[in-house]
Amino acid sequence: MTTDLPSQESQEPSVVKDVAAIRRTTRMFYGLSYVGYFIDFTWAATSVLYFAAIGLSPEAIFATVAVVWLAEAVFEIPTGLVADLLGRRSSVIASFVFRSVGFGVLFFAHDLPALLLAHVLVSIGTTFESGALEAWAVDESEHFGADETVDALFTRSRIACNSGLISGVLVGAVIGTRSLALPFLLSAVVCAVTAAVLPLVMREHSRAPRPAELSLSTALQANLGGTGAALRGDRVLMFLAGAVAFVALMSSLPGVQWTTYLEGQFTTSLVLLGLVRCAGPLVQIPLLDLVRRLRTKRGVARPPIVLAASFTAAMLLLLTAYSGGAWQAVALYVCFSAAAGVAVPVIQGAVNDRLTNANRATMLSFVSLVSGAVTGVGLLVVGSFVTAIDSVTVTWSIAAAGLAAGGALTAWLCGRSR
Repeated sequence: MTTDLPSQESQEPSVVKDVAAIRRTTRMFYGLSYVGYFIDFTWAATSVLYFAAIGLSPEAIFATVAVVWLAEAVFEIPTGLVADLLGRRSSVIASFVFRSVGFGVLFFAHDLPALLLAHVLVSIGTTFESGALEAWAVDESEHFGADETVDALFTRSRIACNSGLISGVLVGAVIGTRSLALPFLLSAVVCAVTAAVLPLVMREHSRAPRPAELSLSTALQANLGGTGAALRGDRVLMFLAGAVAFVALMSSLPGVQWTTYLEGQFTTSLVLLGLVRCAGPLVQIPLLDLVRRLRTKRGVARPPIVLAASFTAAMLLLLTAYSGGAWQAVALYVCFSAAAGVAVPVIQGAVNDRLTNANRATMLSFVSLVSGAVTGVGLLVVGSFVTAIDSVTVTWSIAAAGLAAGGALTAWLCGRSR
């Protein structure tokens, strides 16, 4: 019988617990998680409508979203290396600089080449943060002697993310009624302000000293070699990255189509569309707290939580695809949105428990690389398929089946030891 891998706190020498420093670290982590989701979701209710308004076909819209995932895949390892080499703090600051420029270009973009350039810049910024912020939070917490499990840390972070998502969608929907491009400008301004403030308030105490003779090329070779060795030594991590990538691809299908689907079925009001998008994450917040309690106080293993969340999300998406009325479709989609992300902190905890402080940012970037590559290529292929069949029902049915299968595999892998 397999069990969850014990957290690294139990394997490392004990350190003096600094409660004030731990509190500062977690507040910074939750705050940046909030801001990251706020800037990414101010345009959630408007972007696809904006792309259609400037003349992009459904296939071109799928291709645009695919470019985002592929660009993130390409830059994941290099930016993860920068985080390990130059520090996670520097990497997080750089992420907001790149995203500020990218969102600024999106605001002025009116053709496909400009949109693709802007998305590449935003994707580079996203990859600078993706492994670095998570690694910074875990390593800083361990450095100051935190005894909270990584599952609890990521569950609270997910609640902060959902709060940022809700705020971003609502604010973006309101200002989007003036112009569909305005949410991009808002995200650019927020990123610029955050990049200016972070050097003054963010610190990094857990970073290992960098050897004077270490160059970028030698570090790249060492990290790629170390990544390969780590994956060969932990095949479960490799398969877990693949399973997470497959689930991300299946989840992205309704994620691309939801605005146009609900606009046709339910309402043309951006504010109402924004409220629908917010309802799921809002319902998800108490569910995330329930998951945290199940893990920390009841000792429930990860696999049952992942399996239950995945199967529930798959069933709700399938029911949404075959729903007979507009309000029924909205209610089911809200429930699907709530269920879809409940297991994310648990999966994050399972991945992080298999990593070391030295390679955490790079290995997390590798997991994101696999996810980005699979989702990007998948969306390019699926985009042509979706355009040909022109049926949300068929597309979402396939996505539901994929979520169930991918969730079952992920649940099994989360319970495996090394």
